[in-house]
Amino acid sequence: MNRLKQDMYRALLDALKGWWFYHRLIKKYKLQRTKICLIPDQEGKYLGASLLYLDQMLQVQGYDSAVILTVPVLKKAEAELFSDRIELVKKISRKKAEQLMQFYCLYNFDERFVICSLDEPTGRQGSGLVGKRGITQEEVFAVGVYGIPDYIQFVPSPYRKKDQKILRFLNRKQQHMKMVEKEEMEKLWI
Repeated sequence: MNRLKQDMYRALLDALKGWWFYHRLIKKYKLQRTKICLIPDQEGKYLGASLLYLDQMLQVQGYDSAVILTVPVLKKAEAELFSDRIELVKKISRKKAEQLMQFYCLYNFDERFVICSLDEPTGRQGSGLVGKRGITQEEVFAVGVYGIPDYIQFVPSPYRKKDQKILRFLNRKQQHMKMVEKEEMEKLWI
């Protein structure tokens, strides 16, 4: 029983820290018609999908811009390849992301806040839908996380400039997408 009290106290303390961080962010940047997107996974598993469908989500939900809170490394220049409506890209620690998610689990505190993951916070199991009846990860993400009922599949145009940092970022994303596709194919054969 004592262990349970300690866990509840720790969760409540984390939720309070998440509340404090979130409200400081809102006040500091004076965010009104802005969607706050938290990308919590360190590997950047859903980084591509969260950027690909950001503009569609903003349009459907009626927001002017977005702030991205990210645990994986993401620079504003890289994010602006996908959307010109990004106000800020802020790198946060995994601990801060966990505190924000703990606050979010306490209650849905603000409709402007979205967690860009199929597996987090704990209990969300959207990745289990991937591969069922041909459903793709992008489809689950766009409809389930971003709430875009009639999403339009994003087909990126080729990058023709020579910025080496951007080219490395795009290469990294292509390699990740190939790995995800391979994992999805392996799941189908299991």
